[in-house]
Amino acid sequence: MLVPQVILAGAIGYWYARDEERRLEQSAVSMAGAFRARLDQELEAMTAALESLATSPHVDSGNFGAFYLQAKDVLRTRGEAIAMRDRTHQQVVNTYVEWGRPLPVSKHPVLIAADKAVFEKVTPVVSDIYVGAVAKSPFVLVNVPVTRGGEVRYALNMALSPRSIRDLLLREGVPADWIVSIVDGNGMVIARSRDHDAYVGANAPAGYMVVANASSGIMPSVVALDGRPVFAAFDGSRQSAWRVVVAVPEELLHRASRQLGYLLIGFTVLAAATSALLAYGYSRWLARDLHLLEAQASGIGGGTPQRPGTVVREAAEVSRALDAARANIAEKASRQELLLAELNHRVRNTLAVVQSLIAGARRRDPDPERVLSDTAERIMSLAAAHSLLSANQWGDTTVSEVVEAVLGRDVDHSVEGPDSVLAPEAVVALTQVLSELKLGALPDGGAAARVVVDAVESGPGILRLAWRQPQSRARRDRDFGLELVSELVGRQLSGSVTYFHPSNGWAAEISFSVP
Repeated sequence: MLVPQVILAGAIGYWYARDEERRLEQSAVSMAGAFRARLDQELEAMTAALESLATSPHVDSGNFGAFYLQAKDVLRTRGEAIAMRDRTHQQVVNTYVEWGRPLPVSKHPVLIAADKAVFEKVTPVVSDIYVGAVAKSPFVLVNVPVTRGGEVRYALNMALSPRSIRDLLLREGVPADWIVSIVDGNGMVIARSRDHDAYVGANAPAGYMVVANASSGIMPSVVALDGRPVFAAFDGSRQSAWRVVVAVPEELLHRASRQLGYLLIGFTVLAAATSALLAYGYSRWLARDLHLLEAQASGIGGGTPQRPGTVVREAAEVSRALDAARANIAEKASRQELLLAELNHRVRNTLAVVQSLIAGARRRDPDPERVLSDTAERIMSLAAAHSLLSANQWGDTTVSEVVEAVLGRDVDHSVEGPDSVLAPEAVVALTQVLSELKLGALPDGGAAARVVVDAVESGPGILRLAWRQPQSRARRDRDFGLELVSELVGRQLSGSVTYFHPSNGWAAEISFSVP
């Protein structure tokens, strides 16, 4: 039961963690674009300020001292130093030192390349990081041409320290543990939001150089300068060859997944422990009910077991089934006792009947052989009745079953009307009546029986038995049989019997009530 829940929670958690990672990645991409736009804005402002300064009339008159003061005024709004060089890279003006001091020739390759681009392309240029010849500190610069008469006479630049660019990044706001770096066209770090002084001027990570030709993009996995694996998004400046790189440590990027993993493990352990505890408690609870059921089952058939107060639904159903089985067994036992009592009563009555039959036959018939034969037939009829009742477990026995069992193929017979059910006493009596009539028939046969059950709308129905015999042989040795029939019908069946002698034979009509 717990495994599907853990799988579902893991799937939902994975989706959430992956969504959180995508959100952080998109935030890094958006931040790189925002920082790049702010950096370009600053470079555009520096370029505009320099282009305005390049139109100064003091350049035309050669009054570089006045131009020096004018450049100082520009530095009040932005930049840290302004310098101007001629085609030989000789510095003409440099606000970093006092006016009048000797100025060197710039020999740094980055400065030479920037000046060359300005003189040849007549367009503003943003340099890579370099070390100033005067300040001996790292700088970057914006270089613009100073044109007179259609000719570029000087390269005018504004220098900016990497620390100033770092401060620009920090003013924009950088999330804790994130790293924002500015990398120049040569792949060297200009500024860094963290550990700036330790890494300024250092080469960018090797993984960064793989995508050095792309203007913007992402680096899913790269090792930062401090050795930490990071996810990085970068965006290239529109004013320079610089790039803004926003790096998110992978441990921070995957923090949601890691926290989710810990939470899932904790949830699984807690849920497993809770489930085990509940299962143990429930098993004890269930075992108690099962022991109660065991005691209840053991008590079936002996004594009166109490029904346990089970609270488990299935155990309660088993308890009810055991109750039903106990009631059924008790009912069958009671019925068996009744049947045994009935059997004992029947046996005693049967023995009494047999004794009465023998005594009566001996009184009415002097022929011992015939007495023996008739008595045997009468005992067989009693046995047939008891066999029929035993086959039906002393239950429902119909009229047609009795008629068929006694007459069978020996006497032509028919049963009409509803096939009523007879009580055990009526079954024995009717069996004896039919057997006695069959016994009194002539040896040459020809007897016929017609049994009709008349249904009555209310109360018991009436069974009418019409017996026809083709010849009339009213023998004295058969008078006992007729008396026996009358006695059985009158006493046992509470009915009536009529004998008469038509011209072609002998007949009897019997009627009694049936259910």
